[in-house]
Order: sequence, then C-alpha cells, then structure tokens
Amino acid sequence: MRFLTVIFFLISFTVSAQTGTDSTFFSRLYLPFGGGSSMTDDSKTYSGRVLLTGFEYRIRKTNGLLFRFNYDYRLQQYNIKGNSTYNVSKGKLEFTDYLVGFGNRFGKKKLRTFGLIQCGITSYKYLVVSGQENDYKLSEVKNETPAFRGTVGLEYYLNSNVAITFESSYTRIPAYSIFWDKGLNILELSLGLTTTLF
Repeated sequence: MRFLTVIFFLISFTVSAQTGTDSTFFSRLYLPFGGGSSMTDDSKTYSGRVLLTGFEYRIRKTNGLLFRFNYDYRLQQYNIKGNSTYNVSKGKLEFTDYLVGFGNRFGKKKLRTFGLIQCGITSYKYLVVSGQENDYKLSEVKNETPAFRGTVGLEYYLNSNVAITFESSYTRIPAYSIFWDKGLNILELSLGLTTTLF
C-alpha cells in the first residue's frame, strides 16, 4: 500500500510540474481524515475505534460527482466462547480497509452534504499461540475478504479548501469468519477534516 501511495504522489507532482502551479487537478484533490467509533451487531466481535484516511477527487470543486479511495484502520475486540478453531479466545482484531467508489455532493455556501458508495477489500489480523510448555510463540495471522460501504456525510467549510466533516458509514463484510457468524455489519461514526493537497 505504501508503494501505491508513493507512486500516486510521484505522478501527481509530475502532472503539477507539467501543468504549472495553478493546476485545477490539485485544487480538486482533497484529503479527508478523521477518527471515531465503530459498532457491530455481532455477539463475538465488539465495538471499537476507527481511523479514516483517503484521497478524494472532485469533478467540480464545490458540488457534483466525486471519487474517493479510503485507506482506513479499525481496532475491535473479540471474544469467542467455546473456541475450538483458534487457541486465543479473547483478543484484538485489526482491520485495514482498501475501498474505492464514487458519490455526489450537494449544498450551498458553507454547509454541504454528500453520499458515497464503495467496495474493496478489508484485511484483518489476529494473534495465535503456538509451542509447548515454557516455549510459547505468538504468531500473527492475516486474512482478506471483500467489503462494501455506504457513507453519508455533513461538511462545514471554514474556507474554500478546508471543512470540518461528520461521516456516518455502514460497512458490510459478507464472508463468514470464526470471529462473526453470517457476515459482519459495522456502523462507523467519525469526526474529522478534509483539505486540499495544495
């Protein structure tokens, strides 16, 4: 993921150098970020915290069509009663979401709203214990599964390039896991900022 981010910035700076500093490309590229809470409806995987980051490109600077890539981190606890598959019954699940999608923004002056649909992959990792008495080892296991998200948001603009944001997202992970039953539903509420790159 870091490699793709570096490539993106290198291409962006090349485009900027070719088109000049007044390029409308950079004036329409926003960097949303924020933090908040994530809640689930599952009895094994509990609510937790979320950190949201992304790149958003707007066809028009104010309202209209937008495209967004999200790279989010979510930390949640789990408790698997009667667990016979893994040898750790309580612990942490660390999720990383890679989601891409499109949406629409509308509103006037300082207050605007938007809606967004995205799909992609969520990667989650957890610890297992191996070894024998007096020689235990912790190993990290990583899985990936498809994810789908719908988001609605409210923005208050401090100026033309910076806004305070409130987002409410519903993420669906349809795949089965030992950590949840028939898919996982996650509601995320976050507060943050969005700003242009330059």
